[in-house]
Amino acid sequence: MISDMAGNDARRLPALAGQRIDRRGATPFYHQLKEILLGNIGSGWVAGDKLPSESELCLRFGVSRTVVRQALDEMEREGLVYKIKGKGAFVTGQKFDASFAQRAAGFHESMTSRGHVVRSQILAQDLIPASVHVARVLELDVDEPVVALDRVRSVDGVPIQVVRAWMPHRLCPGLEDVDLRDASLYAVLERRYGLRPHHGWRTIEAIAMSDEDAGRLSVAPASPALLVVSVTRTEAGVPFEHFSAVYRGDRSRFDIQVMSPEDGR
Repeated sequence: MISDMAGNDARRLPALAGQRIDRRGATPFYHQLKEILLGNIGSGWVAGDKLPSESELCLRFGVSRTVVRQALDEMEREGLVYKIKGKGAFVTGQKFDASFAQRAAGFHESMTSRGHVVRSQILAQDLIPASVHVARVLELDVDEPVVALDRVRSVDGVPIQVVRAWMPHRLCPGLEDVDLRDASLYAVLERRYGLRPHHGWRTIEAIAMSDEDAGRLSVAPASPALLVVSVTRTEAGVPFEHFSAVYRGDRSRFDIQVMSPEDGR
């Protein structure tokens, strides 16, 4: 459904304030414009919102209509916007597929393997005593040191998940000081500590998003969300990571592979 145009028009150009094309950089203008527009989808624009017109984008960024059309055409091919003749381009609210729910792989790998760009905002990265719950699922003593890592993950400029993870400090000493802003946690754990995900369990639950997480993901409080809880183990069966991730329900979809009972024998 197309949003009310009066309210939409009032907010769509101010969302681009301060953003500009780098005319000295090597990146093509249309790609820079596409990245700017993507960054505003989810943080300023939502599904059904009308993007600025081609002429407005030309004037705002000082580029040709060809550049604008190339950026919008690419976004349309990727399912990020749709066009209505005589009306303009609108945000689709495309969902990001995640197939890691049934694989011992991480969010970063799942997204980057599909060509998406993943960014992380670190909310907390500290050494803390394990709570009763964390100690139980990671098979530790209560109050044993764990590395607690809280992040907001974005895909192609759109905030998608708030994830809270805990790792036994004795298995990954010094992890609390490693720069994990745009890195794959699993890649770091394997490269630095020899911890490779092999198997574990994950649960998926539909929830209403908390006020705190809603603010971090730029959605309304109590918006539909998916909660994924996981414990990951090495091939030897040692649990080395427990996480709880809240996903935007309007931007996330999980693919679950269904197999014949004979395949599990």
